[in-house]
Amino acid sequence: MTSLEHLKGDLVLAREIGAIVHTMKVLAAVGMRQYEQAVEVLDAYEGTVERGLIALFRGRHVDLTGRAVLPAQEMIASGGRLALIVVGSDQGLCGRFNQDVVRHAVVSLQERGLPLRVPLVLALGGRTEGALERAGCRPQRVLDMPVSADGIGPVVEEVLTVLDEWRTRRAVERVVVVAHERFIPRRDAAGGEVTSVPPVPRTTRLLPPASAWLQRLGAQPWPSRSLPAWKMPWEELLARLLRQHVFCSLYRVLALSLAAENESRLRAMQRAEDNVEKRLDVLTRAIHVERRELVTRQMLDVVAGYEASVGVASPSRRRTRGTKPDANRNAMGARSRAPQADH
Repeated sequence: MTSLEHLKGDLVLAREIGAIVHTMKVLAAVGMRQYEQAVEVLDAYEGTVERGLIALFRGRHVDLTGRAVLPAQEMIASGGRLALIVVGSDQGLCGRFNQDVVRHAVVSLQERGLPLRVPLVLALGGRTEGALERAGCRPQRVLDMPVSADGIGPVVEEVLTVLDEWRTRRAVERVVVVAHERFIPRRDAAGGEVTSVPPVPRTTRLLPPASAWLQRLGAQPWPSRSLPAWKMPWEELLARLLRQHVFCSLYRVLALSLAAENESRLRAMQRAEDNVEKRLDVLTRAIHVERRELVTRQMLDVVAGYEASVGVASPSRRRTRGTKPDANRNAMGARSRAPQADH
């Protein structure tokens, strides 16, 4: 196979890779948008849960220390064993997405003065498990990440089931989530869209509920003249509403992490597309050079073949041969001028 054929094969391969990269970019953009829409829908549901808590806290001085948060009817304390949830990805082609979130989790533990073996670790994403093990932190449980917005709810329920088990059997009282958080651009008061920022890992406290958030809810007045009423026991209704709050918090974390994963993949595919375009330009230029050289060689072969077929000599040989007829003519002229001998 000639060099030109090699270059043409590389050019075809580069174009195929470029088509795959473009498809991955489109899928990442579509996936990112669907998770953003899931977060927008969640805002309305989470607002309903908060209004229910405002109704429960209305006219009461609430201290949740020692009250149930999950249906296991167990106590919340400021101390207790820590559970760490690390949210990553199952799929690749997203840059250093998993390495960054694991490094942030390790730094968060070090800032709290905790060794890596102290907390119970729940990893979301198969690639997260590998990154955690390389960092020296082996997770106790590993769950798969959802592949669409419809799969977030079942995964959240599975996580809550694991947390119920850990709180019952292993005395877990504090839960921290480490995940990428993508800032969703929204329009400001002037109607302009706020510039998006790259996703970064962030630590979120899941349990127990933040006291500042509870105080803020307790201080808010009921937003309507129609006062709320309920028939369920106050403690049971509080536990269910707080569980829904935890559900919403986990759902938001997973949706934003999936959106951040797709944004990281989109950025990685953009860099790959730039590299493919550079490679295509290099191959195209190399093919043009090789083609010109091939055409030049073929033209020289044609000229050489023509000269050989018609017997045309080179210019230097023509100059050498050009002196012989003149010499012959001079010799013949000299013989003609010589005197004839008498017979």
